[in-house]
Amino acid sequence: MSQLPKPKPGDWRLDNFPSQPLLPAGLSDLLPPESTRRAATVERILAGFANYGFERVDPPLVEFEETLLPTGQERLNEQSFRLLDPVSRRQLAVRADLTTQVARIATSRLRSQPRPLRLAYAGDVLRVTASQLRPARQIFEIGAELLGSDQLAADIEIMRLAVESLSLLELGVPLSLDLCFSQLVPELLGQLAPNAARLKIAEDRDYKNYFMTKPPSVQKYLPLIQAIDGATGDAQAAVGKLEAISRELAGMGSAAAAAMIEQIIAQINQIRAILSAEFSDLSLTVDLIENRGFDYDGSLGFSVYGRGIVGELARGGRYVAVGIGYSEPATGMTIFFDSLLNHLPQLPLPRRILIPHDLAKATVDSLHQQGFVTIAHLSQSKIDAEVARHQNCGHYWSPETAAIIAINPDPNQPDQQRKNP
Repeated sequence: MSQLPKPKPGDWRLDNFPSQPLLPAGLSDLLPPESTRRAATVERILAGFANYGFERVDPPLVEFEETLLPTGQERLNEQSFRLLDPVSRRQLAVRADLTTQVARIATSRLRSQPRPLRLAYAGDVLRVTASQLRPARQIFEIGAELLGSDQLAADIEIMRLAVESLSLLELGVPLSLDLCFSQLVPELLGQLAPNAARLKIAEDRDYKNYFMTKPPSVQKYLPLIQAIDGATGDAQAAVGKLEAISRELAGMGSAAAAAMIEQIIAQINQIRAILSAEFSDLSLTVDLIENRGFDYDGSLGFSVYGRGIVGELARGGRYVAVGIGYSEPATGMTIFFDSLLNHLPQLPLPRRILIPHDLAKATVDSLHQQGFVTIAHLSQSKIDAEVARHQNCGHYWSPETAAIIAINPDPNQPDQQRKNP
């Protein structure tokens, strides 16, 4: 076997590295102990998903553009990197979100499986641009999708799963769940003014410009939309305001529009009754205007926030999973790990022990059974407390006495010796 050339003096000095940043904007390395903490948290969340029958799938990072980016997904298109596949000579796209991939799997390879179908996933996504609240462009997502049911019970199951998963992480802050009915206003206007162009509200909630370009027959509904926007806030208070709006619409002779409002009220009340009983410290709010996420937002969405934590901890809602010649109702949610990482409790430090590299396998196995992480000493120098401290070890194995030595944090005090069982 050929030997590696010895490094020349200065080969590993920092000034030999490029002066430009090592990583592009929005990308970063995840180092120990954060990487260990993330891995442990991901497994814990996925184990919780599995308790409710959600089975994990692992889609590829890159797919053909036409399958990864369905028609009508403008925002998803804008956030996706493209590259040319040198094998097929076809355009590829790097996933910016995992939901469309899970939907593809469900409507194709798992199409024959019984419904409702429960799937889970965990993986990185890459986006072209970042946001002020979420500056990272590579984001680790953990999520669950429930496909094949259009019942409100399916949405509540997903909401419960999101809140329970986040509660188990011991973030130390109260959680709030914000319900979003982004399709209410466009559908309501479609009922009241069927000849008007469909309203699409931007993320900045600017809907007034829409009315400025419309005739008086449409402009007269602006106060109604403002009243609906004013119902945003605490869920219980929102129900009272929506009941008043429903009565007003019924008085105007718009029974169908009033029925739409009543349906929203019934959904809010049912969600409140179940989640409030299960999570006593959960705050529940309602947003009847805002449209979040990518373009597969459906009639009911939600976001989970933690007090004092910037950005959403989780986001979910209803959508239509579209396959080739096939579609089905679906609901799901994604937990954003970048929002969580700095708020997770610290993992207990491992008990590291420095051992000779040729220590007997039976002894090493015994140390592992006692909960030690063994670090092999590869040098021929003697193992002592100073060498062990340099390797971030709180213990070392003494070959002379065949015993574990616990290093005293105070270098001026003697170390403690105990025999290996």
